[in-house]
Amino acid sequence: MLRQRLIPLFLKGVPLLSTKVFDRDSHSRWKHYENLSKSKLIPASISLVTDLPRETVRRKLLELNKKKILVLDKKRGIQLGEKFEIFHKKFTQHTTLKVSEILKKWEKIGALEFMLNVNKRLIPATVKALDERLKFEK
Repeated sequence: MLRQRLIPLFLKGVPLLSTKVFDRDSHSRWKHYENLSKSKLIPASISLVTDLPRETVRRKLLELNKKKILVLDKKRGIQLGEKFEIFHKKFTQHTTLKVSEILKKWEKIGALEFMLNVNKRLIPATVKALDERLKFEK
């Protein structure tokens, strides 16, 4: 789960380190530092962004570091490891295949067409019809 949440952020270059500072003048507004390039990715920021406990993040990062997918560097923060590209390709291929499988199943039972053409008023009746259809497919 940590991988699924972090990979898109890594690829987009989203800074996960909190770069906010309290604006004492307004007491309720946050200001961003102008130079985000100085920020580094740290376990605490991942915990904050993902709502995962710090200890869980730490254990997962150690696991990814051991597999050389990530590098834990105290000075530069968390960096992509030498095996990240290989891992990412496999992850993307696997995810694409799984999404394709579920879309085909949804298309077969009519759920895909329903989702693409959602009409709030028709949702209860359509869901009921899909439920009935699923019972007969088993």
